[in-house]
Amino acid sequence: MKDDPRKWPLARWAGYLLYGFLATVVFLYILFPFNRLERFAMARVAEGTALQLDLQERRLGFPLNVEWRKMRVANLNGPRKPGVEGEQVSLRFALLPLLDRRISADYRFKIFGGEMSGVAEWQGTKPFAYFVRGSARDLTLNSVQDGAVTRLRGEWEYRWDPSDLIKGQGQATVEVTGVLFKAPLAGMPPIALRRLTGRVILNNGMATIEDVRGEGDNGAVRGGGTVMLRDDVRESLVNITLEFRSREDGALSHLIIKGPLRFPAIFVNGVPLSSPETSL
Repeated sequence: MKDDPRKWPLARWAGYLLYGFLATVVFLYILFPFNRLERFAMARVAEGTALQLDLQERRLGFPLNVEWRKMRVANLNGPRKPGVEGEQVSLRFALLPLLDRRISADYRFKIFGGEMSGVAEWQGTKPFAYFVRGSARDLTLNSVQDGAVTRLRGEWEYRWDPSDLIKGQGQATVEVTGVLFKAPLAGMPPIALRRLTGRVILNNGMATIEDVRGEGDNGAVRGGGTVMLRDDVRESLVNITLEFRSREDGALSHLIIKGPLRFPAIFVNGVPLSSPETSL
């Protein structure tokens, strides 16, 4: 009994598919230059952000998913410090941009007890060769200056050129819960907020802080302002106004923060609490 010739095209196509699958596996997991890709990506990150990444314990996934057990981030231009460490770092690269020496990757890593994820791109063209979009959820921070933040969430997107990181364009929204600020004046109770939200617009070195709102058991906060960014973040100039309305008696208090971020002048209801001169 002869074989049905109509079965041969199906078998031939099945063979092609199997060959393509095996060729893909061989290319991605045996021949693909992961070491060169890693060095190229880290160089682009350092060029665009002045951050040095130390990646450890690499693992590969399908179809081009690279994971590291740990990642340490350090500032190349700042003082030498241990840096920030993240765990379970995952990058999923898009194949076609890599062939043109461009990077487009989905990122995800765990840090501060929460998770950050999003998309990062390097197009190699000006202006705004770099682009990042992402979100953070359930980050746990021990303190922010004189306050304490239990949980932080946010979303952001930003475009910039490596020649001037701070003069890009973008925006961010932030939500923190469980915020506790020390009393600004003697005799005043600490300000405890269940929830604090705000939005930041970034444009050409200026950060505009909008729609700051906070609610707590002892009152509510409203406010906004600007931050003129500098290469040294500590020298950035802040100008922020906040209003606190007591829930107990309805009294309204005004807090103004002005000057360099490293030591701004602070005024409560017009009374100066500190000024840059007192830091000398």
